[in-house]
Amino acid sequence: MLKFKFNERTSVAYTNGNAQAQPPSPKRVDRLRPTGNTSSFASNVASVRPSTVSNDSGAGDRQDDVTDVSPEERIAALTSLTLYDKRPAYYGSIKFKESVVDNGGPARYACLSSKTSADKVLKVLTDAWKQKKPSVLLSVSGSAQDMRLDPYLKDLFTRGLASAARCTDAWVFTGGTDTGVMELAGSALAGQSGRTPCIGFASWKMISHRDVLKRRGEERNYRKLTANSSKSAALDKNHTHFFLVDNGSDEWGAEIALRADVEEELQKQNVPLVLLVLGGGPNTVDQVVASAIAGAQVLLVKESGGFALAMAEFFEPLLVDRAKLVASRDAS
Repeated sequence: MLKFKFNERTSVAYTNGNAQAQPPSPKRVDRLRPTGNTSSFASNVASVRPSTVSNDSGAGDRQDDVTDVSPEERIAALTSLTLYDKRPAYYGSIKFKESVVDNGGPARYACLSSKTSADKVLKVLTDAWKQKKPSVLLSVSGSAQDMRLDPYLKDLFTRGLASAARCTDAWVFTGGTDTGVMELAGSALAGQSGRTPCIGFASWKMISHRDVLKRRGEERNYRKLTANSSKSAALDKNHTHFFLVDNGSDEWGAEIALRADVEEELQKQNVPLVLLVLGGGPNTVDQVVASAIAGAQVLLVKESGGFALAMAEFFEPLLVDRAKLVASRDAS
């Protein structure tokens, strides 16, 4: 993998054959350099974490370290939310009927307006849901349809993501549904001891069987009854938390801007952001652009096809041109 810097805060990397590059450090990237083998995925992602982070600490372990918040403040973090039409937000917990993996209890969810501030979203996570701020944010984006990855690449991604998340005290953001790269990320993190928070941001009106979630403060049973389609998709049973974003439309992508705002707010709080991209289409473009503007370190898995492949091939000649310029400069 090689890296390409396109502003002071953001760089892009991509896989090339069997090579895998280290994501850039949070500091300014001034040089492009190839790195080692794909087996180093987890340690390379882990390299962006602050040196103060302790290893092997999952979501369950982190809850003990959350700053004390009164019961009233926990409730207020949720009851202050609204839907797009200003009605009170829906929130509660979800018990997935088809789940056979112990994910540490029911998943938490909140359905909220796309105009909600990033600060309010983070208060829900830290105050209401008692999650400690992460040391690294791993944001996963890409194909929302069924993925046909090479078995080796799929195994590398799932094992690498799980290891990277665990050893960096991370949060993982995805699109939250049980298809494509979101399902892949959820299954990678399922059943962990000290579970890593796997947090899905999804378009509220595109979620199938959402009527059962129109409650406040209740545990709801959720079962997938219809196949995913271009019109709706089910929530993934291996996620631990969901933000179901309402922007008043029946379209995919309602969550993109809010998710990017939350990512940017975490970076302002000195949490490094790594965006992992597998495949993808038009909405992936929007997600990558929004995250890159927010200062993400973007890692494109070229072999996964789709948007990741197209962007990697776009950057390849630029990398060659820059390498020639650097070599010419160093020789003079």
